[in-house]
Amino acid sequence: METVQSVPESTAFAIHEANKTVVRSDWNWSETVSVYPYNRVYLVTDGSAELTLKSKTVRLEAGYLYFLPAYQVVTSRCNDFLEHYYIHFNTAARDAASDLLNAYEFNTRVKADETVEHYFRIATDNRFPKNVAEHLRLDAALRLLLSFLIIPESHKTLQKQRFAEVIRYIAENLSGDLSVGKLAAMANFNRSYFSVLFRQTFGLSPKAYILNQKLRRAQILLAETELSVTEISDALAFESNTYFSRLFKKKNLLSPLAYRKRFRGL
Repeated sequence: METVQSVPESTAFAIHEANKTVVRSDWNWSETVSVYPYNRVYLVTDGSAELTLKSKTVRLEAGYLYFLPAYQVVTSRCNDFLEHYYIHFNTAARDAASDLLNAYEFNTRVKADETVEHYFRIATDNRFPKNVAEHLRLDAALRLLLSFLIIPESHKTLQKQRFAEVIRYIAENLSGDLSVGKLAAMANFNRSYFSVLFRQTFGLSPKAYILNQKLRRAQILLAETELSVTEISDALAFESNTYFSRLFKKKNLLSPLAYRKRFRGL
C-alpha cells in the first residue's frame, strides 16, 4: 500500500493581511531585505513586474500563482502596473520546520486554474474574521491555495521530515539549551554525523540555523510587539544587547530599531 504523507499536526496559520491591489513604480525596491517577516502568496490578474530573490529573477504575470518565502532579500521592479491578490501570512509556530511551510517544498510559480481567484476572493472577503465561521473560511482558502504550490514528494521534503522533532524543539526553546550534543541525542545520531546530515538538509550548520531562527523571531517581535531591543535580546538569550544588534544589522542590513521603524512606516 502506498504511504501517504500527512500534514504536520502543528500547522496553524497566522494571516496578517489578505487583499487585492494595484502597484506601480512606488513598488520598486533595490536589494532590500523584505520588511514583511511574512510568507506571501500572489495571484496576478493584470500587468507585470519582476522580483529578484538572490540570483533568481521571477517574472510576475497575469494568470499565475506565486509563493514567496519570508525573510528574503528582494529587488522588485514594476515599470507600468501590477494588479494582484495577495495574502501575507506565517505559521502560528513561527519557525518550526515541523510545520507545513518548512516541512515541504513549494513551487515559486504555477499556472493558476479557474478556482484560484475564487479562493482569493474568499480570503479577502473574510480577511477581518468576526467569528469562527469566517476564521475557518480564511484559513481554508489559504490552505487550498498552498495545495496548488506544494511539492509533496521532493527529496528535500523527505530529508527535512527526519529532523521534525529537533526543529520543533528549537522553535519552542530559543532561549533554552540548544547545544548540538543535546539535539543530536534527540535525533539518535552521534554529534558529528548529526551536524553533517543537518547541514546537507538545511544548508546551515546547527548553530547557524539556531542563530537564523533567533533573528527571524526577533523580526516578528520587532514588528508585532512593543518589547524593547534589550527585552528581545534577553528573551532570545543573546549574550548582550550590543551583540544582538550587531548580528541583526549584519543579517538584515538595518538595526533593530530601524527595522521596526521601517516596518511600521509602510
